[in-house]
Amino acid sequence: MTGSSRSSVAPAPWPPGADHLPDVLLTVGADGTITWANRAVEGVLGHRVEDLLGVDAMSLVHPDDVGGATDGLHNVVEHPGRLAPSEYRVRHADGSWLDMEVNAGVDASVEPPQVVIVARDISHRQALDAVLASLAAGARLETTLTRLAHAMDRQLWEIDVVIAFDGDDGERCAVGVDLPPALSGVVDPVDGASPWLEAERLGEVVVDDDLARCGAQLRALAAERGYTSCAVTPVADFGGRRPACMIIWSRDARLLSVAYRWSVQSPSELAELALERRHHLVSLERAASHDALTGLPNRTVFFSALDLGTGATKGPRALLYLDLDSFKAVNDTHGHVLGDRFLALLADRLRTHLRPGDLVARIGGDEFAVLCPSADAADAITIAERLLTAVGGPIEIDGLRLHPGLSIGIAIDRTGACAPDAVLEAADLALYDAKRQGKGRWVLSEAGSTPPG
Repeated sequence: MTGSSRSSVAPAPWPPGADHLPDVLLTVGADGTITWANRAVEGVLGHRVEDLLGVDAMSLVHPDDVGGATDGLHNVVEHPGRLAPSEYRVRHADGSWLDMEVNAGVDASVEPPQVVIVARDISHRQALDAVLASLAAGARLETTLTRLAHAMDRQLWEIDVVIAFDGDDGERCAVGVDLPPALSGVVDPVDGASPWLEAERLGEVVVDDDLARCGAQLRALAAERGYTSCAVTPVADFGGRRPACMIIWSRDARLLSVAYRWSVQSPSELAELALERRHHLVSLERAASHDALTGLPNRTVFFSALDLGTGATKGPRALLYLDLDSFKAVNDTHGHVLGDRFLALLADRLRTHLRPGDLVARIGGDEFAVLCPSADAADAITIAERLLTAVGGPIEIDGLRLHPGLSIGIAIDRTGACAPDAVLEAADLALYDAKRQGKGRWVLSEAGSTPPG
């Protein structure tokens, strides 16, 4: 079976698709020379098939591993059966060494019998280990997914991998092979047709063997890079959303159909773990910093912002202390469940009637506070009037028409350097005065000017 030309037909017992498997397949004659190889030797090891035919198989093995590999091969020949998986270093065409897992057995269906060798590049395992290390170390999602895309790229050949995902800021981004946004799932194609949109909609793997699921724009961009097929796996997080997808572009549809099934499961599971971890972290961070009922920042966040802002900039700032009028009557008359809904609706009104950069928080019960940077007395009064109008409108819940009210105490810190306690005390006293005067109004006071010591 030796010779200088390569047969286009895989020898028994390999099926026709063996030539497109991602693992290296070799047959070796009794003299130890290679008699057949599949295309993976080109993609994985960088050798042309024609250059390996008739070559001593042991010439590809690292000198320190030749002894063990030779013993293993002889053992297979003398005791027909399958060789237990062993790991050897195998020479790449560029002179580097790849760690490979090697299995071997004897094919007695041909004459003379041939040794069949299956070699899998396991360097991607190290890359997957790096992904696991990222997860364990709490690395950012982008870092973890970048390492994951690299691991997949190491495992596959003639294939380009990109992972599109929603970043921490909600913007769509991608890691992996550098592709135009339209090919990497970052932007939707103008005609709205793409395999990743379909995969995310269906919640299942989509294999597009002939790019039929791609619109004209995508097909043209894919053709420029020689892509003939694409496969997409949507990745869900713990919340059931699908904020990421793994996109594999291939220049050979036959290779994709086999390689994709063999190699995508573990990476997709790791991607899910990374997304779930982010989901839990975001949930924990939000629980620690936001009020569960209204979704507003909590008192810890507010007081921290007040403290950090002290002396940070020169200029006035204002603190508005808000208290709902007659909220206790709503709770007592209609129950706490409706009262909670009432609070949540009022919180939405507060949130939507402030300036950009203002911070509103729920301090506790029916009390709220607003921190307004770069706000003088006139600015603060304008904001207070706006909130009184917004909150004072009737609210309908389950057919009930409720009429909320609001009292506001305003503290002005003219220098922005007053001690936080002094600002809070001034706002609290002003709120008390507003309540005393008849509710539904604001009262303004000026905080002391003594800077914190």
